[in-house]
Amino acid sequence: MRSVTITLLVCLGTLVMAQNAPEFGQVWHAISEEPTTALEAVDGEWNTFIAGTWWTYGQVMWDGEMYRYYVSASGPGPEFLYSIGMYTAPHLDSAWVPYGNNPVFEGDPESWDNLDVSTPCVMKDGDLFKMWYSGWNTTLTGHIGYATSADGYTWNRHAEPVLTYDPDSNWEDGYFISPHVLKEDDGTYKMWYTARGGDPLSERIGLAISDDGIEWTRSPANPVIDLDDVQNQNWVGYPTVKRINDQYVMWYSGGNAYPGDGPMDIYVAISEDGIIWRKDQLYGPMVEPGPAGSWLEGGSVCMGVFVEDGIYKMIHSGADVDLETYALRSVHYDPTIIPGGNVSGSWTKSGSPYRVEGTITVPDGETLTVEPGTTVEFLNQGSLIVEGCIQAQGTQDERIRFRVDDTLGFYDDAAVAGVWGGFRFNLINTMNDSSLLEHCDIEFGHSQAASMSFSGGGAMKIDEGFSKLRVENCLIQYNRAIRTDGTNYAYGGALDIDVGSNPDILYNTIQYNYARHLADPDGGTGGGICVRRGSQPLIMGNIIRWNQAAGSGGGLAIWSEESEPELINNLIVENNAVTEDGLLGYGGGVATGIDANPRFINNTIANNSAGWGGGGFCVNGGDATIINTIIANNTWLNAPDTVQWGHDMAMYDNSMVGYHVDLYYSCLEGGPDLVCRQSNSDKIA
Repeated sequence: MRSVTITLLVCLGTLVMAQNAPEFGQVWHAISEEPTTALEAVDGEWNTFIAGTWWTYGQVMWDGEMYRYYVSASGPGPEFLYSIGMYTAPHLDSAWVPYGNNPVFEGDPESWDNLDVSTPCVMKDGDLFKMWYSGWNTTLTGHIGYATSADGYTWNRHAEPVLTYDPDSNWEDGYFISPHVLKEDDGTYKMWYTARGGDPLSERIGLAISDDGIEWTRSPANPVIDLDDVQNQNWVGYPTVKRINDQYVMWYSGGNAYPGDGPMDIYVAISEDGIIWRKDQLYGPMVEPGPAGSWLEGGSVCMGVFVEDGIYKMIHSGADVDLETYALRSVHYDPTIIPGGNVSGSWTKSGSPYRVEGTITVPDGETLTVEPGTTVEFLNQGSLIVEGCIQAQGTQDERIRFRVDDTLGFYDDAAVAGVWGGFRFNLINTMNDSSLLEHCDIEFGHSQAASMSFSGGGAMKIDEGFSKLRVENCLIQYNRAIRTDGTNYAYGGALDIDVGSNPDILYNTIQYNYARHLADPDGGTGGGICVRRGSQPLIMGNIIRWNQAAGSGGGLAIWSEESEPELINNLIVENNAVTEDGLLGYGGGVATGIDANPRFINNTIANNSAGWGGGGFCVNGGDATIINTIIANNTWLNAPDTVQWGHDMAMYDNSMVGYHVDLYYSCLEGGPDLVCRQSNSDKIA
């Protein structure tokens, strides 16, 4: 019985660690805002200067009994030579103590590294400590060196560098620093390293492979981590790599400015083979830079990632903006796994990220409270269905995030990958408290992920009279309403407000959302918001921009059965309505009709475009009232000059019989004469 119990516990522990393993969507938490240890500079010693350059760097390793941190620092002038010292700690959350006889490794005046040694990586391989480091000589060329030790204190260097810079390379013709070496189960060594060179001159990360740790062969795919236009425009370097669940996870530093001119931030990339990497450009940096004047203002570098006490822990360095202070701290990755099913209670920032494995429901009569700073990640296209109450009230400084862990496949509308099913508010019981989403980021929702019963609302479907809801000061972006069957429309790329629902949509930014019907080239409506079937929401103070509908209502669509939304003080700009074939599209900013009776007060509808008619506003029935509103500088894209379809406003054919558009104290660019009214010349007042 004892052996069975142990086996079960081991299996359970393995399952838990697999679920909690860092992948895409990492959120790390500090146990303290202050560093675990500030590494003090000592005048006249090996560490006279322990911060301030690229070469002040090290890595943490576990020797079987304690953690060791090997790090380089600069000695006193006039030479300011770099050498390598060591600190130890029994646990990752405890203080680091300097070895009493530092430095443990220095440049050798009689060897190839007669000037500096720096940026070490040390592993214990069997009974032998092995070190790879950056060595420098009087020609100021940095190479990768190798040394071994029986105890980690006294070292024997290899006679020659084991990896040298390539003067003919288009990316590593400068120097090498910060090697990180991983030994595979088959005995192969893999080294990821930082090299400087290329055009533009910068740091990038390469890979080399060895059978013995001495003779290395570069990967023909180098550099394996390059610059990008998002997180790392200027440099990348300082890799730390672990093999986790049959994939490689790399934590590396980079930035859009060089250290001293901007923060050094930690980012993540993941690879199946260690050669082809995919950066996590949705999450990061892993450690937020500190406030002005703090020890973290200059950013951070990963020094090692380990499993301790059943959770993943990272040791990272931090430096002030002047690179005068150098310190270490531990941060933890311990996600909360949420299986599909019913949820309620409280979700906290410290429990983040909440990794949701399926569709979850807040049941009637229950409340889910989400604290400021919490991140909720959906892994398997699940939705968050609210039949009770959700209170997600973030702050301006600590926003709540609802998103996916990984966006791979998001832009393939037919694939339903890299998305989640969004919020689904349905069948509210009037006895429940009102729901609130405030200072939340709601991203990468997809209506198809929520099943065909939800034909709209990539981020949010508000249905069946669900009116006890306020959405305020939220960022709602990169969501999609996609439909594939041959009937009806895809409604509301971000929000679909349907069947008598009357929520308050206040002071949000709604951008980069999209509505598209894959089987109907003009079947997408309401790229940002769609209001329909008797709904009467208050939509006030929002910025609705850069949304698109493959059909009508690039920013906003209002349709059918006496829908009577009130729209006040909104900025509806730079939206687009163009059909899939690129020829048609109506109401780039706003499309409304079929018995809808919206009221627009103090809005600006400008710089929108439509494929054919009503670049700003297209009316297809119903009575629209427009008060003190600017409709200007909108365009149609494809209609020939002989067809009067209205740059700023168009009314669609005979659907206006019996209806009016009433404009009061409004600015319609060019006046009513530039509005296309087809055969109904009396329908605008």
